[in-house]
Amino acid sequence: MDRLTSAQVLRQVLGVPVTVPLWAENELDAVLARYRGRTFTSEDIENLHTELSERGLGDYLPDIVARASGRHASN
Repeated sequence: MDRLTSAQVLRQVLGVPVTVPLWAENELDAVLARYRGRTFTSEDIENLHTELSERGLGDYLPDIVARASGRHASN
């Protein structure tokens, strides 16, 4: 069974919106700028996951991929 992060539990199970601290939003925006508008390959996804994980933001991978590709992530 997959384990949910605390943010996922709040968002998916309890329906509580999760706010992102300013420092994290700045980090996500910096990463997003490098990937915006791409058609993602599996290598891009792996690189993006690695980069986000190194910054402590690995849980945001689906949101960043959706934002970078111009789609909205589902909750």
